[in-house]
Amino acid sequence: MNKFLDGYKTSLAGIGAILTAVGYFLTEGLKDGFQIADLTTLLTGVLAGLAILGIGGKFQKLIEALKK
Repeated sequence: MNKFLDGYKTSLAGIGAILTAVGYFLTEGLKDGFQIADLTTLLTGVLAGLAILGIGGKFQKLIEALKK
């Protein structure tokens, strides 16, 4: 079994979601000036990325505990 990215896939997904939200905000969100809707989109994306990281960390701890 290939264990090249074990433990890193969820981290990459969470960081990717955060960077995607920030990139969208910097490119599209500020194109026509500052709008509150764009800020809420940024915050939603960042919070989703943080949720992915948090849930992934808990699942990783659970998996490691079950292996022991």
